[in-house]
Amino acid sequence: MTKQSSILIILTFLSLSVFGQLKINKARPIPFSSQFDSIRIHLSKLCLSNLVTESKANVDIRIYRFMAFGDKKLIRISTLNKDNLFLEIFSVANYADSIIYDKKFDSWGADLKSKDIISKYNVLNLPDLDYDFITSNQLATVNDGNVYYVEAKIGKDFTFLTFENPEIYAKHFSEKVPQADPFVKFISDIEKLTNTKIH
Repeated sequence: MTKQSSILIILTFLSLSVFGQLKINKARPIPFSSQFDSIRIHLSKLCLSNLVTESKANVDIRIYRFMAFGDKKLIRISTLNKDNLFLEIFSVANYADSIIYDKKFDSWGADLKSKDIISKYNVLNLPDLDYDFITSNQLATVNDGNVYYVEAKIGKDFTFLTFENPEIYAKHFSEKVPQADPFVKFISDIEKLTNTKIH
């Protein structure tokens, strides 16, 4: 076996093993019926594929953050093939669309941190932190904070997650809301990776 063939096999193995880290264990349908959905669709227009369900990327993860007083952001982690990864953060405020962070990583290089972060906190498989969870666990209802919606496509699997005010619940109710802490740490690590403030 030639040296070039050995290197190619190693790089292919590394690429496949990294992609294998991202899994959706239980697919859930993506809704398009609430007031927030129109905002999500508006934010999605900033992406090459308007909707995650139409995306041709093998990995397409979109995290929509809605602040109580109107600031909206979209974090998108996506691939178009096995050789690259894009991490983008869009901000939409006062009807002005802008990209505030844009970077491409090589999947076999040292910059696989965003995929490592997704796998580390298993964010695609956390339980919802939504109104039903909050009320059934008799938690205080918080209106002034951040709501996150996660749309994800990994291969042919799709899922949708809701996290209402995870920062507040992680700080004050961490025992009752175990899913809040890893999600907050995931957002924090993305901020550190991109040197960009998402909150």
